[in-house]
Amino acid sequence: MLIKGESFVRLGEQITKVNLTERLDLILTESWQLFKAHCLYGRAPLHKEASFQHNFANIIEKVGTLYCFTKTEAFYVDLEYSIMKQTGFNKKVDVDIICELRNFELNEKVKAAIELKHTIKPGDATDIGRIGSYQDIHRLELLKELKTEGFDLCKFYMLANRKAFTDISQPETSGEDFPTYDSYVIKPGKVYSTVHSKVGDGIQLKFKHEYKFVWDSYEQPKRLYFLSVDM
Repeated sequence: MLIKGESFVRLGEQITKVNLTERLDLILTESWQLFKAHCLYGRAPLHKEASFQHNFANIIEKVGTLYCFTKTEAFYVDLEYSIMKQTGFNKKVDVDIICELRNFELNEKVKAAIELKHTIKPGDATDIGRIGSYQDIHRLELLKELKTEGFDLCKFYMLANRKAFTDISQPETSGEDFPTYDSYVIKPGKVYSTVHSKVGDGIQLKFKHEYKFVWDSYEQPKRLYFLSVDM
């Protein structure tokens, strides 16, 4: 059944009544669902992380623009956004994707930082994927607290095609040091370090909040596993 024009108007009115942070969260949620469908049905190339970044950012930009209903609203996306070391990090950090939703009439804006992890390239080391995921989540936790940058939302997204990431690992492996299996919860205050990992010697990370790994797994039409974590 076709939706009448009046229904679209009511939809726009309902969404514009939602605060900007909630609307930005909705934009990212919808974009992730669309990106997963593109991956599964061959619309998005998957061979390298740059493809992940550019395809996902393109979807975010289109969805975000569609969710701007008035002439005073605008949506922006930027890639490789630099956070300089004087903001609290010991070195410059490049965030994979940032996006911003603005309402110029109300002089309001909200901003999101997004980190991506791509682990389906042949030869990618599982150790590096697990450790890198924890480093990205830890970085986003720090970014969320930076008042100078003003991030209202921070999100981590991961794309994998190996059960090594989604299933419980063998003892004395990187999977014990940095668990990513389905339903695992990062424990605040616990020190995660490279005890058994073959790479990343000396890495130690401690979190202030819990973060749960909830994988969305598909075996058909392609074997792909998707993860999203909110800060």
